Amino acid sequence: LTTVVEVALFAMVRGRTIVSIGGEGNELYRYIGVSIMTINLFTITFYPLPKARDAAIVLTLLLASGVVPEFVIGSEAYNIASQIAIRLMVAVVYLLARRDALRMADNQRELAETQRKLAERAYRDGLTGLYNFRAMTRYLRFARKEPQIEKVGVIIVDVDEFKNYNDRYSHAAGNIALCKISERLGEILNERGLELFRYGGEEFVVFTDNFNTEELLDLACELRSSVADLDIKHDGSDHGVLTITCGVAMESGSEIDDKEFVVRADRQLYVGKGNGRNCVVYEGQLYAQGE
Repeated sequence: LTTVVEVALFAMVRGRTIVSIGGEGNELYRYIGVSIMTINLFTITFYPLPKARDAAIVLTLLLASGVVPEFVIGSEAYNIASQIAIRLMVAVVYLLARRDALRMADNQRELAETQRKLAERAYRDGLTGLYNFRAMTRYLRFARKEPQIEKVGVIIVDVDEFKNYNDRYSHAAGNIALCKISERLGEILNERGLELFRYGGEEFVVFTDNFNTEELLDLACELRSSVADLDIKHDGSDHGVLTITCGVAMESGSEIDDKEFVVRADRQLYVGKGNGRNCVVYEGQLYAQGE
């Protein structure tokens, strides 16, 4: 392409400056120059293969040098034709630039969308589609720095006798049960603008902003009863169905420790597991047990 442009520019410059050589022939060089530039731009548009394109243009240059009719040289028709060719060339350059700009914009949009999806996938659990442990830790860091969040509540949810359920009904059935439970809990939380995180295995976590103790316990009790109401059969459980136990904790937003905060709720959870499961535990006290 560079060689072709240089040849064309040379032809145009020679037509303007070397008047003493060739007489009217200098118009021929200008004609060839404009023609080659125009042909080059059209070829870029419709046949964008550099080697083949340059070969075609050089061949056109050789042919044009021998077959341009004499009546074109110096004629009024040539002047009109050259002006049309120049304007056409400018239009083609604009269209090419616009096409490339649009392609680049499309590529950037596709890249941004791909990056967004990859980033979203990194914070989602593959089985349930819930936010995962990584997303949970990011939320806690945000809550600690956000001055409007004075109190953060946490509910850690554990599906009771879940290993027994897997052994009895298969891991595939266990995955289906987890999805049903997470979907039901998510429906309740979404109504309140809250998110459910998958903590790992059969454990889930909920965070609340500026809930008082009563509101937090009411939510935990509603979550517990909603899972029992799903009536997912579990002959290996004392309750005959899959149930959950909830451990609850609360902390000032600015005093949250990423790990210790959830561990506090986890300790409450194990108090419930040692007292028959299917309950809510806060500061060592059992709520809504087996209701």
